[in-house]
Amino acid sequence: MLTRNAEGLYWLGRHVERAEMRPDEGLADSEWWSLLRVCQAGDAYRRRHGTGLRPAPALDLLVGDPRLPRSLRRTLDEAAGTLESIAPGPGPCAEARRLARDLARGVHQSWPAEAGLEPRVERMRRSDAECRRLHDAAMAAHVDYDPAGTAAG
Repeated sequence: MLTRNAEGLYWLGRHVERAEMRPDEGLADSEWWSLLRVCQAGDAYRRRHGTGLRPAPALDLLVGDPRLPRSLRRTLDEAAGTLESIAPGPGPCAEARRLARDLARGVHQSWPAEAGLEPRVERMRRSDAECRRLHDAAMAAHVDYDPAGTAAG
């Protein structure tokens, strides 16, 4: 049986991994459909937008729909909640929590509203870099630290 912290770290890893999805302007329609299917969003997209694929609405759905279990918004909300539920670890634990909260807030508030795919992809690139920072901070706080308290080598 996993301890509460171990279970939380397992779920945190899954959430951060999901948050690091990397769509870009060069995807073919079949690749967008595959991404929607993998994220369990294909049916939701078809109900809202029909069968004709448009990348910008597809990305909006993948990022912002809190009802989709693998949307970026829901994933980041769950990652932030998981970090809050884990007992603080040494080192950059506060930084990991702050990054998770900031990422979740950013998806709620600053997703591009202008037309076109390019601003959305640019925002995804920034989110991806921030997710990598979150991953590194969470690893440093809860996995890659010296339990004896001496400097890691």
